Amino acid sequence: MSDTGADLIVLGPALDVIPGDLQFKASSVGVSTSCRPVSLACGLYSRIGASTPFHCSDSFYGDIQIPQINSTADLWSADGSSFMFGAEFFDSNFSQPYANHTVFTAGSTAIDTNQQPSSFVLALAVRTSFGTSSVQTLQTDPEIILPEHGGLAFILSCNVATYDVTYTYFNSSITNVDTSPANGSTTWLWNNVMGGSGTIAHLQDGIDVASNEPTADALAHTWSRFYSEQAVAVLASAFDGRPNLEESFVQTSIVTKIARGPLMALVALNLLFALAGLLIGIVALVGDSAAVTAVSGGLSVEGLVGMLFGREGVMVEGMKVKDSFAEMTTGAQEKVAVQQVREGGVARWNLVQTSGAEVEQVLLHHRSK
Repeated sequence: MSDTGADLIVLGPALDVIPGDLQFKASSVGVSTSCRPVSLACGLYSRIGASTPFHCSDSFYGDIQIPQINSTADLWSADGSSFMFGAEFFDSNFSQPYANHTVFTAGSTAIDTNQQPSSFVLALAVRTSFGTSSVQTLQTDPEIILPEHGGLAFILSCNVATYDVTYTYFNSSITNVDTSPANGSTTWLWNNVMGGSGTIAHLQDGIDVASNEPTADALAHTWSRFYSEQAVAVLASAFDGRPNLEESFVQTSIVTKIARGPLMALVALNLLFALAGLLIGIVALVGDSAAVTAVSGGLSVEGLVGMLFGREGVMVEGMKVKDSFAEMTTGAQEKVAVQQVREGGVARWNLVQTSGAEVEQVLLHHRSK
């Protein structure tokens, strides 16, 4: 976006050929065109018959239907399916012609192209072909004239400005765009060939597309972008590539953002946990090996089973795990059995620890009944 609010078209590399991990800062040139309809101000109207005259100024007037255009400025035209006439001026009143020559005279003083302004005003008179399609709301816009024999007629006043542009390319998009008015020779460079046949063909295509807009203002805005794009295309053929002002390659990493306080607390607790583990290891290493063996044995699967289900199953220092079972110390066989208990007519089953002889006695008692 330029400082006038119009679209700014910048000359640069095609975005699809730039490596995805490259970011750079570069300088270039850009063109911004801002058009507005001035058909009413120029007195454009349709007479009965083949005549659609207008008079914007004594330097730009005529009849778009005949067509016959008079201008004191250099005039370019297209007479294909649509009539289109353009002339450049220094002012919006179309009274001071833009001289696109190596030098021009202002009064009695010769001025070099470098001293020319970086912008000019384009006067554009258009009559579309008879079969041009357009929406109904555009045909009723007061800035759009309907000639007697069909088509559309209108006049645009376009402010065209060139800029020196500095921009940053980052993350597949252009950011931080800075502009300053370009040297007058830049404007002269492409304006001198703007009326070429190839250029005119594209500008006519722009008129065909813009004629589908719903209002004259929207039509003017759409064609403004077409003109800027064509201007930049002409500039591209005259400019060599420029080295980047700055460039770097970006490596993408997946990171997360966390508050510093909780992060530092987590790190401190982890360090304390590691330190406690280290101290416990040192104590175990230099402590009583018999006591350590008893503790580790008691916490093993066999030790826990012996402690829970063996009557004498207690780990002591120096004892092996298998010796924690009563079978190994007293010779008695311990059993784990299910015992029925009735309370208030309700049967309940408990898991109990008993000797082998007690289990046999219970079984014989039930068999005798």
